[in-house]
Amino acid sequence: MNGVPHPDLEQIERYCLGEASQAEQERIEEHLLICEHCRSQVQETDAYIAAVRDAAKEARGTQVSRKHPHIARSSGINDDTLAN
Repeated sequence: MNGVPHPDLEQIERYCLGEASQAEQERIEEHLLICEHCRSQVQETDAYIAAVRDAAKEARGTQVSRKHPHIARSSGINDDTLAN
């Protein structure tokens, strides 16, 4: 380590969500240059965030299809999805 402490998981989450302050972002990026473990943490957090966003998007599509099938069809949701 180069004197820059490991970011904690909350800091990594803020960084991945783009919510870190400029100073915090710079500290984390400096640390990521030299720390494989933290780079892995960032990759895992990015993957988790993407999965949650995809699940939320899918859930919203399912809710729309149940309440308003005509909207779902015009959005490209097929009848197989509507049956679920």
